[in-house]
Amino acid sequence: MTKLGFQIYSARNFQPYSDVFVKLGKAGYAEVEGFGGIYADLDEAGLKSLRAELDKNGLVMASGHFSPDFLDGEVQKSLTIAKTLGMDSIYAPHLAADQRPKDAAGWLAFGKRLQEMSKPYKDAGFEFGWHNHDFEFVKQA
Repeated sequence: MTKLGFQIYSARNFQPYSDVFVKLGKAGYAEVEGFGGIYADLDEAGLKSLRAELDKNGLVMASGHFSPDFLDGEVQKSLTIAKTLGMDSIYAPHLAADQRPKDAAGWLAFGKRLQEMSKPYKDAGFEFGWHNHDFEFVKQA
């Protein structure tokens, strides 16, 4: 059976999230994808509260987006967030324009950074990936 999922980032302008979760649950969604803005600043109690809100509405946060810098610099916090919220997949989702490589060599180096970054997450049993956008498809020198 196919599960219907929703990327919470799409609802970032429709706060509070507790209302969004109610609407998603009633609409038949089963899974949501989180992003740093909803959980990066939460402590353990806040994460457990978020998990309870999801559970109450029949939602599973199967995956989440974490900035590359957060994934590099906050490994244990990232793992705690993912485990507490029940994720099975972690994605690095974006690079600000001023951080994006300017040539093919830069993208290759960033790919190697992602590969290194993925190790503690893969070792902990998570899938790991990069969420691409249009800017990765610009012709490089």
